[in-house]
Amino acid sequence: MTIEQLSGVRLVISLSQEDMKGFALDYSNIYFEDEIFKKVLKRLIRLAQERITISIKNKTLFVEAIERFGGCLLVITVLPKHGSSGRKYRLKHSGNPIMFYFDSADALTDCMAQLYKNGFRLLRGEVFSTGSSYGFIVRPCQSRIDRAFGLLSEYSSGKTENEIKIASFREHCAALVSGFPVMKIGSAFAVKK
Repeated sequence: MTIEQLSGVRLVISLSQEDMKGFALDYSNIYFEDEIFKKVLKRLIRLAQERITISIKNKTLFVEAIERFGGCLLVITVLPKHGSSGRKYRLKHSGNPIMFYFDSADALTDCMAQLYKNGFRLLRGEVFSTGSSYGFIVRPCQSRIDRAFGLLSEYSSGKTENEIKIASFREHCAALVSGFPVMKIGSAFAVKK
């Protein structure tokens, strides 16, 4: 494991494959809701505080995880205090779910593979099947969602934001995957070059 300070607000923690095993982490379970990851992250931040000059204690942190050679890079950025002169961002989309339709399993798996390759592995959603077609329901409240929507629109045959149609689809169709479908489906179909 290495800890490196990149700037006055950013550091990188590099975990090797052995480090990942030692912390009982797998890249697929690196998300903030995972209790194991939360504990490991707190421990890593305590270790980092001893080796860097950035003040991390009681600060808001933005953590990015990047898979690398069976290990992981954690890029941690200290965010400005609320109300400071830092940049402010707004999401263009509401928090209402959007469902993308796919005419075939190939279209769905190709889309999931592209989302996986383009870094949308932790895109939350649900995948349902009618038997001959598929629906991917996603909540657009995440950052960089516009790029994900571009890929989804390229592979899907249509989309809807109608809550009644989405609820009906959930009720009458077979649930295939929920949580992180891009991680679960995309990883199996993403061909590494």
